[in-house]
Amino acid sequence: VFAVKGGRFINTKNVATLSLEEHYQKGVEALKARDWDEAVHQFRTVTVSFEGATLALEAHYYLAVALYEQGDLDTANGIFSEYLKRSNSPAHFEDVYRYKLDIALKLAAGASCHLFGYESLPKVFSGRDLALDIFNEVASAFPNHDLAASALIGAAELLYDQGDLDRSIETYQSAIRRFPGSS
Repeated sequence: VFAVKGGRFINTKNVATLSLEEHYQKGVEALKARDWDEAVHQFRTVTVSFEGATLALEAHYYLAVALYEQGDLDTANGIFSEYLKRSNSPAHFEDVYRYKLDIALKLAAGASCHLFGYESLPKVFSGRDLALDIFNEVASAFPNHDLAASALIGAAELLYDQGDLDRSIETYQSAIRRFPGSS
Protein backbone atom coordinates (compact mmCIF):
# COMPACT_ATOMS: atom_id res chain seq x y z
CA VAL A 1 0.00 0.00 0.00
CA PHE A 2 1.34 3.39 -0.99
CA ALA A 3 0.63 6.92 0.22
CA VAL A 4 1.73 10.35 -0.96
CA LYS A 5 4.20 12.23 1.24
CA GLY A 6 6.01 15.37 0.14
CA GLY A 7 4.78 14.94 -3.42
CA ARG A 8 6.10 11.39 -3.82
CA PHE A 9 4.76 7.90 -3.32
CA ILE A 10 5.98 6.03 -0.25
CA ASN A 11 5.33 2.51 0.92
CA THR A 12 3.21 2.74 4.07
CA LYS A 13 5.28 -0.01 5.70
CA ASN A 14 8.09 2.59 5.86
CA VAL A 15 6.04 5.09 7.88
CA ALA A 16 7.39 5.52 11.40
CA THR A 17 5.62 3.84 14.28
CA LEU A 18 8.35 4.73 16.80
CA SER A 19 10.55 7.74 17.43
CA LEU A 20 13.46 8.60 15.13
CA GLU A 21 15.97 7.42 17.72
CA GLU A 22 14.14 4.11 18.29
CA HIS A 23 13.98 3.26 14.57
CA TYR A 24 17.61 4.26 14.13
CA GLN A 25 18.71 2.14 17.11
CA LYS A 26 16.75 -0.85 15.82
CA GLY A 27 18.53 -0.40 12.49
CA VAL A 28 21.94 -0.33 14.18
CA GLU A 29 21.08 -3.46 16.15
CA ALA A 30 19.94 -5.20 12.97
CA LEU A 31 23.22 -4.26 11.25
CA LYS A 32 25.21 -5.72 14.14
CA ALA A 33 23.12 -8.91 13.96
CA ARG A 34 23.59 -8.99 10.16
CA ASP A 35 19.80 -8.96 9.76
CA TRP A 36 19.89 -7.04 6.48
CA ASP A 37 16.12 -7.12 5.86
CA GLU A 38 15.39 -5.56 9.23
CA ALA A 39 18.21 -3.04 8.82
CA VAL A 40 16.84 -1.99 5.43
CA HIS A 41 13.34 -1.63 6.89
CA GLN A 42 14.45 0.44 9.90
CA PHE A 43 16.83 2.73 8.03
CA ARG A 44 14.39 3.21 5.17
CA THR A 45 11.75 4.17 7.75
CA VAL A 46 14.15 6.76 9.17
CA THR A 47 14.99 8.19 5.73
CA VAL A 48 11.33 8.35 4.66
CA SER A 49 9.70 9.50 7.90
CA PHE A 50 12.39 11.82 9.27
CA GLU A 51 13.90 13.14 6.05
CA GLY A 52 15.49 16.34 7.36
CA ALA A 53 16.96 14.96 10.59
CA THR A 54 20.70 14.55 11.10
CA LEU A 55 20.27 10.87 11.91
CA ALA A 56 18.38 10.45 8.64
CA LEU A 57 21.55 11.44 6.78
CA GLU A 58 23.51 8.73 8.60
CA ALA A 59 20.61 6.35 7.99
CA HIS A 60 21.15 6.79 4.23
CA TYR A 61 24.67 5.45 4.61
CA TYR A 62 23.62 2.47 6.71
CA LEU A 63 20.64 1.77 4.44
CA ALA A 64 23.03 1.58 1.49
CA VAL A 65 25.36 -0.74 3.42
CA ALA A 66 22.47 -3.10 4.23
CA LEU A 67 21.29 -3.05 0.60
CA TYR A 68 24.84 -3.80 -0.53
CA GLU A 69 24.99 -6.76 1.84
CA GLN A 70 21.68 -8.01 0.40
CA GLY A 71 23.22 -7.88 -3.07
CA ASP A 72 20.99 -5.04 -4.24
CA LEU A 73 23.94 -3.27 -5.82
CA ASP A 74 22.34 -0.67 -8.08
CA THR A 75 19.97 0.46 -5.34
CA ALA A 76 22.82 0.62 -2.83
CA ASN A 77 24.85 2.71 -5.27
CA GLY A 78 21.95 5.14 -5.67
CA ILE A 79 21.52 5.49 -1.90
CA PHE A 80 25.27 6.02 -1.44
CA SER A 81 25.06 8.78 -4.06
CA GLU A 82 22.09 10.30 -2.23
CA TYR A 83 24.12 10.24 1.01
CA LEU A 84 26.99 12.09 -0.69
CA LYS A 85 24.63 14.70 -2.19
CA ARG A 86 22.92 15.41 1.12
CA SER A 87 26.08 16.01 3.16
CA ASN A 88 28.64 18.79 2.92
CA SER A 89 31.25 16.69 4.71
CA PRO A 90 30.10 13.07 4.89
CA ALA A 91 31.56 11.11 7.79
CA HIS A 92 31.88 7.98 5.66
CA PHE A 93 33.25 9.60 2.50
CA GLU A 94 36.10 7.18 1.77
CA ASP A 95 34.06 4.15 2.87
CA VAL A 96 31.30 5.12 0.44
CA TYR A 97 33.75 5.12 -2.44
CA ARG A 98 35.23 1.80 -1.34
CA TYR A 99 31.72 0.34 -1.47
CA LYS A 100 31.08 2.01 -4.82
CA LEU A 101 34.29 0.53 -6.24
CA ASP A 102 33.28 -2.92 -5.04
CA ILE A 103 29.80 -2.44 -6.52
CA ALA A 104 31.37 -1.50 -9.86
CA LEU A 105 33.62 -4.56 -9.79
CA LYS A 106 30.64 -6.82 -9.11
CA LEU A 107 28.56 -5.19 -11.83
CA ALA A 108 31.45 -5.48 -14.27
CA ALA A 109 31.70 -9.18 -13.41
CA GLY A 110 28.08 -9.70 -14.44
CA ALA A 111 25.78 -8.66 -11.59
CA SER A 112 22.44 -7.35 -12.82
CA CYS A 113 20.50 -4.14 -12.23
CA HIS A 114 16.80 -3.60 -11.67
CA LEU A 115 14.52 -3.14 -14.65
CA PHE A 116 14.24 0.61 -15.38
CA GLY A 117 16.13 1.30 -12.13
CA TYR A 118 13.10 0.54 -9.94
CA GLU A 119 13.91 -1.46 -6.85
CA SER A 120 10.53 -3.21 -6.93
CA LEU A 121 11.17 -4.60 -10.42
CA PRO A 122 13.37 -7.65 -11.12
CA LYS A 123 17.10 -7.46 -11.75
CA VAL A 124 17.41 -8.24 -15.43
CA PHE A 125 19.62 -5.54 -16.97
CA SER A 126 23.37 -5.77 -17.29
CA GLY A 127 25.14 -3.53 -14.82
CA ARG A 128 28.18 -2.98 -17.00
CA ASP A 129 27.26 0.54 -18.14
CA LEU A 130 26.60 1.52 -14.54
CA ALA A 131 29.94 -0.06 -13.58
CA LEU A 132 31.78 2.20 -16.03
CA ASP A 133 30.02 5.25 -14.60
CA ILE A 134 30.96 4.22 -11.06
CA PHE A 135 34.59 3.52 -12.02
CA ASN A 136 34.79 7.05 -13.48
CA GLU A 137 33.11 8.54 -10.41
CA VAL A 138 35.59 6.85 -8.04
CA ALA A 139 38.58 7.85 -10.16
CA SER A 140 37.36 11.47 -10.15
CA ALA A 141 36.64 11.58 -6.43
CA PHE A 142 40.10 10.26 -5.48
CA PRO A 143 42.42 11.35 -8.30
CA ASN A 144 45.66 10.55 -6.43
CA HIS A 145 44.53 7.60 -4.33
CA ASP A 146 44.88 3.85 -4.84
CA LEU A 147 41.08 3.77 -5.24
CA ALA A 148 41.50 5.72 -8.48
CA ALA A 149 44.13 3.28 -9.71
CA SER A 150 41.82 0.35 -8.98
CA ALA A 151 38.90 2.14 -10.65
CA LEU A 152 40.93 2.89 -13.79
CA ILE A 153 42.13 -0.70 -14.05
CA GLY A 154 38.58 -1.96 -13.49
CA ALA A 155 37.29 0.33 -16.23
CA ALA A 156 40.07 -0.69 -18.62
CA GLU A 157 39.38 -4.40 -18.04
CA LEU A 158 35.64 -3.90 -18.58
CA LEU A 159 36.23 -1.93 -21.77
CA TYR A 160 38.54 -4.71 -22.98
CA ASP A 161 35.88 -7.34 -22.19
CA GLN A 162 33.35 -5.29 -24.15
CA GLY A 163 35.68 -5.17 -27.15
CA ASP A 164 36.34 -1.43 -26.91
CA LEU A 165 40.08 -1.85 -27.32
CA ASP A 166 40.94 1.77 -28.09
CA ARG A 167 39.28 3.09 -24.94
CA SER A 168 40.70 0.18 -22.93
CA ILE A 169 44.25 0.98 -24.04
CA GLU A 170 43.69 4.69 -23.36
CA THR A 171 42.41 3.91 -19.84
CA TYR A 172 45.31 1.55 -19.09
CA GLN A 173 47.76 4.22 -20.27
CA SER A 174 46.06 6.79 -18.07
CA ALA A 175 46.43 4.47 -15.07
CA ILE A 176 50.10 3.87 -15.85
CA ARG A 177 50.81 7.62 -16.22
CA ARG A 178 48.96 8.58 -13.05
CA PHE A 179 50.19 5.69 -10.90
CA PRO A 180 53.61 4.61 -12.20
CA GLY A 181 54.67 3.07 -8.87
CA SER A 182 51.44 1.23 -8.13
CA SER A 183 51.26 -2.53 -8.52
